[in-house]
Amino acid sequence: MKNTDPGDVAEQAEASPGHFDPMTVTRRKERFDSNLPGLLEEVLNNPTCSALKIPINLTRGILAELAQVAIEIDDDRLHVMMLRLGLYDVKFDKRVEMIREIEDRLFKKAMEYVTEYNRRKGKNE
Repeated sequence: MKNTDPGDVAEQAEASPGHFDPMTVTRRKERFDSNLPGLLEEVLNNPTCSALKIPINLTRGILAELAQVAIEIDDDRLHVMMLRLGLYDVKFDKRVEMIREIEDRLFKKAMEYVTEYNRRKGKNE
């Protein structure tokens, strides 16, 4: 079976010449997450990286602003990316659970789209 990002299923169905079989679509395998704020903190705490203190603090401010904008935009795929980067203030276990819930919702939406797409394509053939 083909491993597909749930966010790309609709685009693949649209681009597919002919019948798009939703049974060939599966969820993406487990991915690695990042703790970007933790990484930046580690760099700041490293005495040999003192020259990076100002740029890192500026970057942290921009990342906090990005997280706020992402919340305002309220897009599921963006939420997953922000959670994976650790840019929302959520404990790791809860992050994993939230990502799984959002991806399940995205996958369900994509499968509904593909089913409807195939139904419409079948009527037009």
